Amino acid sequence: MIYLLPAYLIGLLYFTAQQHRIVNKQAFRVAWRWFIAIPMTHAGFTFIRSITVGNAVDMAQTEIWANGFTWFFLAMSMLNLLYTLLPKAPKNISHD
Repeated sequence: MIYLLPAYLIGLLYFTAQQHRIVNKQAFRVAWRWFIAIPMTHAGFTFIRSITVGNAVDMAQTEIWANGFTWFFLAMSMLNLLYTLLPKAPKNISHD
């Protein structure tokens, strides 16, 4: 996980610099928002860990939730990045 987040950040920065490759700019903004939620949840869970420093069970449960939120936000960001790169479907498709 530790190497995946910086690599994904480099990918997002690459597409930020290469704006002509982006098909759906709104999905790209949403991908950034999901990715920015990862460090914010890390900060929140670090605060919770500091409160529960004496109880090993609570710290273990906090770590499970922190990892779960990290993977969820990363997956949502990747899905939105995928929608960013896919071409839009034509609107007038007739099924005769």
